[in-house]
Amino acid sequence: MKKIPFDRANRKHTYIIALGIIVLVFLMLMNIAGTAQLEGIQNSSSNNVPNLNKVDKAIKYMIK
Repeated sequence: MKKIPFDRANRKHTYIIALGIIVLVFLMLMNIAGTAQLEGIQNSSSNNVPNLNKVDKAIKYMIK
């Protein structure tokens, strides 16, 4: 089997690819975590729909 020399350029290229993969995995995990947080916010804010009418009334009262 013939050995291929592993020079600096190949090593640097390998490090850059590995770093890119790590960054992509990190971004995917952050996206998943952000989506989970947004779902929690949407579920909790949907319970406040009756209060929106009260806020509108309060704003109209303050404007008068």
